[in-house]
Amino acid sequence: MGAYPLPTRAARTRPSLRSAWRCSTAWASTTRRSSLSGAHALGRCHPEASGYSGPWTPTPTILNNGYYNLLLSLPWTLKEWDGPMHFEDPSGKLMMLPSDMALLQDKKFRAYVKMYAKDNDLFFKDFTAAFAKLEELGTKNLKSVGV
Repeated sequence: MGAYPLPTRAARTRPSLRSAWRCSTAWASTTRRSSLSGAHALGRCHPEASGYSGPWTPTPTILNNGYYNLLLSLPWTLKEWDGPMHFEDPSGKLMMLPSDMALLQDKKFRAYVKMYAKDNDLFFKDFTAAFAKLEELGTKNLKSVGV
């Protein structure tokens, strides 16, 4: 595995979210982890790729701070199904992973969720810096998954 910090499937609680990134603590600051979680504004989970199912936001082709607003404003409940544990909104159309919910449970992460929900420019600034760092670190051994 390269230096690229991949989240593990064990990222289900605050402690595991903090340890989920296989990299140095210096790289994986609260700011970087909080801002990179905002990438969940894009795309969706595919059961055949991850076991999880559904989009995080109703606009999965637009990167903005909507993910943080939804995380804070909607009631999230455990999805009742045979797949891996995750959460759904009241409509059943949107989902959040346990690692997303951990952002609300941890005081330091929650502070960033609130800041990003209020300030899209701050989210973009922090996300851009963290994503650029990921690109600089590089990765290897990725595999393609058909969707």
